[in-house]
Amino acid sequence: MKNLKTLIGAAALLVSTLGTSLSANAAMITQEGRINGESIFNLSANLDEDALDSAIENDPFFDPTEADNFFNPEIITLTSLKLFGESVDLGNVFQFDVVFNALDLSRGFDLLTLDFYSEALMTGLSFEFDRAFSGSNLATFYFPNDPDSNFTVFGDDVEFSVVPEPSAFAVFALAMGLMMVRRQRS
Repeated sequence: MKNLKTLIGAAALLVSTLGTSLSANAAMITQEGRINGESIFNLSANLDEDALDSAIENDPFFDPTEADNFFNPEIITLTSLKLFGESVDLGNVFQFDVVFNALDLSRGFDLLTLDFYSEALMTGLSFEFDRAFSGSNLATFYFPNDPDSNFTVFGDDVEFSVVPEPSAFAVFALAMGLMMVRRQRS
């Protein structure tokens, strides 16, 4: 029984240190674009916390509540994109501009302009999202092989929101709880 407790304690310590070290310099943001409630695309982006800290310290005009990747491209980078579940080659992303509150990542992006082409689906998507003015949101599907089939969806039918991620803090809390139980019983 003592060996099992030691093993659980060691595993808990390993999991807690891995979870904290992996998130020390980057935070993953995963968001989903929907039209009429149906998922159209998913994207993931990394927030480089070191670059964010540098911008806060060195740029007197930088506002972390309105961080962007236009003036500060190193702060956030697109890491993956899927259209209707099919991965999109990031070389086919022509525009990825965002504005977001770096102090509250749970809100996701406040503004997004995204333009890309999926070779697998032979379809492009131009997506514009503004949290403050949802009536100006739009998604345009374009088909280079059949331009007459292009269509645009406007307004409140176009949504963009954060995809819930499993909480690393829950794993960390569990590990810490197991370690405390182990110490109390020793």
